[in-house]
Amino acid sequence: MRLRDWFARLGAWRRRWVRSAARRGDPVWRAVVHGLAHDLRVPPTDMLALTGLYRAGALAAPAFAAQVVAHAREALTRVDELGCLIEEAVHPYRREAVDLAALVAGCADAAWSAADEAGVVLHCEELPTLTWVNGDARMLEMAVTRLLARAILNASPGAAVHLRIGLSRRVCCVEIATAAASPNAAVAALSRSAPAGMFVRRVMRCHRGKLTLRKEGGAAVWRLVLPQSKKAPEGAFLPVDR
Repeated sequence: MRLRDWFARLGAWRRRWVRSAARRGDPVWRAVVHGLAHDLRVPPTDMLALTGLYRAGALAAPAFAAQVVAHAREALTRVDELGCLIEEAVHPYRREAVDLAALVAGCADAAWSAADEAGVVLHCEELPTLTWVNGDARMLEMAVTRLLARAILNASPGAAVHLRIGLSRRVCCVEIATAAASPNAAVAALSRSAPAGMFVRRVMRCHRGKLTLRKEGGAAVWRLVLPQSKKAPEGAFLPVDR
């Protein structure tokens, strides 16, 4: 088969898949279409409205700059969330023993600069020495990264985002608490129909885990609950309480 024929067949298969996914009401497809048609248009539309207010003299320059930056960050976060949802839908999961504590520490290190730029304090509690889970390291890392990015984005200026890992019997959880300017909006950003919420729930379902959301006072608390691996990989040392 010539390369041109192979690409033609691939293109035809892709078109059939798009049509069939739309007919079946595939939730990922619906979320992507809604994100492209609506969600990604909201921040630029708001920035144009702010520009009109600034030109009319109804908005001071510092306030205008701050709000434009906030809308730009929101737009970039929405693009990343849609990208994660699309990648997860086609990702071939690979099961392996993953040190969850090391994975979370790496995600926290990568988020420090974003938190600093947003004027948010990222507080990472002391992590357990070793916390093994059986899963796909790439998808788990993306899930924690998306939650951290959302928490930083929704946090009030000067507020703190708290990150910790909890252990209970054969279950471990990654908990992120953010003092959000609007806790309801922070929880809604991870609803079942939102791209970020759909992505994280799909990852958790493939790991026999779950995502829980709750509000505590003025804070939004997100928790990833995962079953611990029954055995560590060869050469690793388990904690004493196991």
